[in-house]
Amino acid sequence: MIRIVLTVALATALLAVSLPAVDSARGDRTAASLDADLATVRDAAVGLVDEDDPTRDDVAGARRLVTVDVPHPSWTAATVERVTVRGQTDSSVSTLGYRLDSGRRGRLRLDVPLRTPNGPLVFTTPGAHRLALSLAWGDGDGSGGAGPTVVVRREN
Repeated sequence: MIRIVLTVALATALLAVSLPAVDSARGDRTAASLDADLATVRDAAVGLVDEDDPTRDDVAGARRLVTVDVPHPSWTAATVERVTVRGQTDSSVSTLGYRLDSGRRGRLRLDVPLRTPNGPLVFTTPGAHRLALSLAWGDGDGSGGAGPTVVVRREN
């Protein structure tokens, strides 16, 4: 009987010691996955500006489709509060970011002008979220502008 009690106590102690490491590893794995997805979005935006020519609004131009995968919470993936694609405004730069339920954050700044016509894109539900990046002249809303702009929209 004492052996069983000692075995259960030892197993409980080992579990209590290992759970923080498991939680940290889940956060690291999820952050690495989201960092890679956001880097893909950034690379697609930079590639559009570097390799293609912008067009007028009434002409279909260069376009890239990318996917941001928000993982389902599990033993190997932390819960993601949100993933955000925020376009440039007069007082800010374009950013891609995420926040995990643990409070951990990740953020990438973009060196290219990026617009999200209907405000920031925010993804809170797990699953694959497709984005369409297109190259437009000016600010991407038809009013023209000084140079090429990457316009990001949700792709259904």
